[in-house]
Amino acid sequence: MPYPISFILQIMKRISFSIFILFLFSLCTLAQSEGPIPLTLAAPGTYNDSSELTVPGEELIYYFSYASDDYNGGYVYLHLISDKVDSRYFPSDGEYEINLSGAPKSILAGYKTDLYYGSYIVPVVNGNSRGICFLDSGSVTVAGNADNCTITMRFRASDNNLYNLQYNGPIQTLHHDTIPYMSESAVSSVDFTADHCEIYQFPEYNEFDVYLVNHTDNLVIHVLGNLPEDGNIYRTLNVSHIDDDETPGVIWKSKGFLDGTLYPTFLASFSGDYYTTDSLYFIVDGSLTLTQNDDGTTSVAGTLASFYGSEIRINYRGKVSTAVNNVTETRLKVHTEGNILYIDEESTDEYSLFDSAGRLVYQGNLKSLTITVPGIYMIRFKDLTEKIVIR
Repeated sequence: MPYPISFILQIMKRISFSIFILFLFSLCTLAQSEGPIPLTLAAPGTYNDSSELTVPGEELIYYFSYASDDYNGGYVYLHLISDKVDSRYFPSDGEYEINLSGAPKSILAGYKTDLYYGSYIVPVVNGNSRGICFLDSGSVTVAGNADNCTITMRFRASDNNLYNLQYNGPIQTLHHDTIPYMSESAVSSVDFTADHCEIYQFPEYNEFDVYLVNHTDNLVIHVLGNLPEDGNIYRTLNVSHIDDDETPGVIWKSKGFLDGTLYPTFLASFSGDYYTTDSLYFIVDGSLTLTQNDDGTTSVAGTLASFYGSEIRINYRGKVSTAVNNVTETRLKVHTEGNILYIDEESTDEYSLFDSAGRLVYQGNLKSLTITVPGIYMIRFKDLTEKIVIR
C-alpha cells in the first residue's frame, strides 16, 4: 500500500523518548472481531536508543503489518515505555496500561498540542486515510522473548471502536542506522523487465548512472556507481561501498532515505516526474552485467538484493540512451562553490534542477542558486544534462 516516507519519518521524529509499534491492520474486520487479529512482521526488527530517554526505561520500535487488501488497512502507533530490556532489547513481560502517566510499563494515551503525541491509529478505507484517532484506554500484554514472543493489544480509540490485535513470533534487534531503511516495501521477489534504459558517465566525478524503466508497472531502478579505472562500464559490476568511497568499478549501496533525500541504488515506483513509495527497495548487495551486443543493442542483467532481503531480478535488452560528459563543447557549463550553484551558460533560457529522488527543486534562469540540502542533483538545460554534488 502507498504510504509516504516523509509521514513515517515525521511521526518518528515527533516522539523522541518512547517505544513505537507500527501496525498495518484491517479496518473492516478489527472493530467487529471477537478474537485477536494476527499480525506479521513487515520489517524484521526493533530499534533501541536509550540515550534519548528522559524517563527510566528503554526506547524500541517494532514494525508489523496486516492488510485485508491493497486499499483497506491503516497504521497503529503504540508509544510504550518499558522499565527495562534484556540483552536482546526485549521489554519486560506483563501488562502495559494505556494512560497519560508516562511511567515505565505504561503506554502513553494519544493527545495533541501543537503536534501529535502518544498512541493513535490512522485508519485507511478504500485507499483514503480517515485521519488520526487517539488511543484512549486499554492495555498491551507482552510475553516471551526475542526468539518467540506474543504481543497482544486490546484498546479503544477516539473513533469509539474496540481493537484486538496480536503478534506471535520472533523479534530481531535493529540499530540506529537501520532507521533510514524502515520505509522499504515488504520482503518479496521482483522480476524487473525494463523497456527503457539510459546510461550516463561522468568522468569528472568518476561516476556513472544507469536508469532502467518499466513503464507498464511504473517502476524505475536508479543505479549509481564509480567508473572502472579503464572507464569501461560494460562488464560485471558488484554492489559495494556507500557513495563517497573512491573504489573503482563498483555500484553504490543505498544509504536509504535521509534528510528528505532518496539515495541510490534503489528501485522505486514513479508517477509522472516524481518517485513514489508504492514500491521501494534500497539496494545493498548483488551485481549487474552490462553488455554491448553485436546488433547494436545493450543488455543489462543481474540480481540485486535489498536491505530487508528482497530479490530483484533484472533483464533488459534494447537500445540505450547514452551520454559521456567529458567533452567540453557538449557539456553544460556550470560549477559549484560550497552550496551555491553557478550557471556559466550565456543563454538566459530556463533550466531544471532535480534532486536524487527525481523531484523538481527549481526551474528558472537564475545564474546562481543556493542549495541548502547536501546531495546529488541533476541539471537539465535544453538537450544537456549535468550532475553536481553538494556536500
